[in-house]
Amino acid sequence: MKISILIVEDDLKIRRLLKDYLENENYEVTEAENGKEALDKFFNGKFDLVVLDIMLPFINGIEVLKKIRCFSDVPAAFLTAKTEEYDQLEGFNTGADDYIVKPFSPRIFIAKINKLLERSGKLSNEILIGNLKILPSSREVFLDNSVVSFSPKEFELLITFIQNKNIVLTRERLLDKVWGYNYDGDFRTVDTHIKRVRKKIGDRFIKTIRGSGYIFEVEK
Repeated sequence: MKISILIVEDDLKIRRLLKDYLENENYEVTEAENGKEALDKFFNGKFDLVVLDIMLPFINGIEVLKKIRCFSDVPAAFLTAKTEEYDQLEGFNTGADDYIVKPFSPRIFIAKINKLLERSGKLSNEILIGNLKILPSSREVFLDNSVVSFSPKEFELLITFIQNKNIVLTRERLLDKVWGYNYDGDFRTVDTHIKRVRKKIGDRFIKTIRGSGYIFEVEK
């Protein structure tokens, strides 16, 4: 079952951007654009983590988390442009587990989300597949217990394959998930990175499906 995350943000552009970041990590995302909608969706659903802005219409983020904390200890991170120490302290005193200040980089955002999920026991900090071991939080890869150096995109490509193991992924889908919808490059970028990943971990995992794309094969 996928990890489910509730994003509460009134800015549509930011909300959709966060959704894309999280869905690229294979998380299931539900959106809410104000405090009232957030509470309705939270108490009528099941979520593993909540990301919410402080400045929200109808009910602000602080009050939303106060109401959630009356019934749940779900991990929660405030997402806000406020940087004053008082606002951060208020957030933590309300029960927030982390504080993400805008603007932020996608990698920092995802790293913070992954760390919260790991601490809560929702996300395993180790992936074992045959002689391959991956530590998502530190972005480390081991082959036969030896560290293998991966570039950021190579690592994201490997994680995307693992999250979709035994599923054929087209070059177009890999390009969208790893490089993003607005990337101007072509499918040769995908092929080049897959060639590099294969060189580092061997040919046993990633197979070419002629005319379709690639598959990360794992015995069931």
